[in-house]
Amino acid sequence: MGDESLPVQRVLRVVILPFEEPRTLDSAKLKRCPAAFAYEDLDTREVRTMPACAWGLYKNDILRRIMENYSGGVAASQRKSMNDK
Repeated sequence: MGDESLPVQRVLRVVILPFEEPRTLDSAKLKRCPAAFAYEDLDTREVRTMPACAWGLYKNDILRRIMENYSGGVAASQRKSMNDK
């Protein structure tokens, strides 16, 4: 250890891959995201937009709230079971 006169016998190649958590977005990814989805913000009753690359993270919650708002709070599965009777 610490002996500078030892010859190099092997080369160790290391590849470092970028780490990204599935439910996070970095600002560089958002800058490269040219498309957007439009949706109604139920709190303000305004049409808002969200970058398409972020939509997948939030769409289920947003669409569920919109569906419940316009269906009178009855979930789709409950409506189907009521219609089957």
